[in-house]
Amino acid sequence: MKYKTPGGDDKTPLVSIITIIYNGENYIEDCIKSIINQSYKNIQYIIIDGGSTDRSLEIINQYSSNIDILVSEKDNGISDAFNKGIKNAEGEIIGLLNSDDKYSEFAVQAVVDSYLNNAELEGIYYGDILYFDDDNSFELIADANKLWKYMSIFHPATFVTKGIYNKFGGYSEEFNFAMDCEFIHRCLYNHVPFIHINQTLAHFRLEGTSSRNYIKSHKEFYKSVKKYNYTISAEFFLYWNIAKKVILNTQFGRYMNKRRHLLSWILSGKAKR
Repeated sequence: MKYKTPGGDDKTPLVSIITIIYNGENYIEDCIKSIINQSYKNIQYIIIDGGSTDRSLEIINQYSSNIDILVSEKDNGISDAFNKGIKNAEGEIIGLLNSDDKYSEFAVQAVVDSYLNNAELEGIYYGDILYFDDDNSFELIADANKLWKYMSIFHPATFVTKGIYNKFGGYSEEFNFAMDCEFIHRCLYNHVPFIHINQTLAHFRLEGTSSRNYIKSHKEFYKSVKKYNYTISAEFFLYWNIAKKVILNTQFGRYMNKRRHLLSWILSGKAKR
């Protein structure tokens, strides 16, 4: 997968994909394979490892011919790892895929097609997502119009042109769980274009850091909203979203999740049928 020239040509712009990992031996191979098996091939693949002590590096090294840049060292958290990857990225378009998630086979091609169809517009290109765990899966439709209420687009299915990072900066180390929300809110505040791709681009595993720390994540989301677009309803949505997440983690909530297409009006995000 060694990448070609930065920028490629008019039809094959270079896309940089960044995977960050720390002790992710259980799922990193599936993640890497989802990059290798992309239908679009002009990809620069970057892995930022935070100094894993399990078998992660051993697994990663099995795919060294498919990885353009590997950095393995201690970092200052997720934002720092993202920013290291962005600093090394040479692509016109950048995607962030955590080690326990994976792309749909045609994800990168869909993003490139949208980018070219929009005359290579600098902006944020985002698609839909499939959430999954060992017992359940459901697809949600992304909707940037609700981003001040909850994170209604999903970072594994979100791609940002390099020029946007150059202009507005990377991820804030003030945020430990909702750094992607703060970045998105910063872009909204600065009127960055958001372009929706009507396809499921990524599969998001529900065991991730933000899933386990959902209350802290929602509080950081609220902190970001207060910074960029505070309204009196913002605090209501903070407690409403936490309450929904608490319910969804109960037995009754799991029952609801399996029927999400019937209950999407009270849950975060519209489910695909």
